[in-house]
Amino acid sequence: MKRHLLTVLFRVIGLVPFTWTHRIAYFAATWMIKCQSELARVSRINIERCFPDRSAAAQTQLVKDSLVHSILLLFELGRHLPTANSQRKPFTEVVGRELFDTAWSQQKGVILLAPHFGCWELLHRFTCWPEHAIALYDPPSSETFESLLTFSRELNGVEMFSTSRSGLKGFLRAAREPTLVLVLPDQVPDYQTKSIKSHFMGEQVMTMALVHRLVKKYRKPILMAAVERRIENGQPKYVFHFQAPDEAIASDDEALHADALNAAVERVVEIAPEQYQWSYKRFKRAEDKARNIYRRQ
Repeated sequence: MKRHLLTVLFRVIGLVPFTWTHRIAYFAATWMIKCQSELARVSRINIERCFPDRSAAAQTQLVKDSLVHSILLLFELGRHLPTANSQRKPFTEVVGRELFDTAWSQQKGVILLAPHFGCWELLHRFTCWPEHAIALYDPPSSETFESLLTFSRELNGVEMFSTSRSGLKGFLRAAREPTLVLVLPDQVPDYQTKSIKSHFMGEQVMTMALVHRLVKKYRKPILMAAVERRIENGQPKYVFHFQAPDEAIASDDEALHADALNAAVERVVEIAPEQYQWSYKRFKRAEDKARNIYRRQ
């Protein structure tokens, strides 16, 4: 019942014209910065660390722009919620389509690494995907919202597995098949999960070891994927990007692998830095436990 009500709410939100949602997102982002909300505060910490050469004004503008894009994602969840009879729609443009076609033709399946960038909720609507794919996700705190997200994604043929112990076992078991394997590579692993020290945007980070495990175990081709949001004439257009990571991402050496993975995420960020989710605590666990850079002073 709760999921049904939430679905109705998001569908109603999805009916709001984009010109209005863009204005709402702009004013909401301005208010969040003024009130020093948690999302704005974390975004500023991350942006100051990753773009130290930018002026304070440029950093603030990037904070605002990134918050606007994060808010737009919420409206897009409603606008693009699938139904049982809906079909995948083509993107305005696909960059690097030949990379995917070549990788998929090897008939081993493909590991697709999609960072927290742009409109990642549209990834599963790519028209050339196979009928079945698997994806790993970190469950949100709301069980109702989790139910809505998994229901929406699975309608498009994506079998969802949570990052719980049983979910990981099921995910690794399903990854044996020659299927499409979707992973958000910039999730921060928890203390109970194996992780690898590496660097992102010149800063130390803890990187999940799961991708390295997948690479070593199944030897599938690896690609980066992202959905860029372009606003033209007051309307959104979505561009799907495929990128090939450095060959070192397939290295047996976990340090070389993690460095190549984070460098690949950086190249995705370069597409449009304001569309990366800077409000995510990416540098959590990266330093001494006694020093939490996100703790309020």
